Amino acid sequence: HGLAHFQQEWQQRDGLLNQPMSLTANKKKITGTGAGINQHGHLILTLDDKTQQSFASGDVSLLT
Repeated sequence: HGLAHFQQEWQQRDGLLNQPMSLTANKKKITGTGAGINQHGHLILTLDDKTQQSFASGDVSLLT
């Protein structure tokens, strides 16, 4: 089944969805809005320029 089997349920419970956040990976800080996960389980961020980028790892902080 893999992750695809659980993606809809994940979206219903995703506490990061549509939340502004910063992600630090490889000493680089990226800000955006949570847009769920992809088929590999990577976090998807919608960046300020409206493009989306996925991340396999990093430290996430919610912005208030």
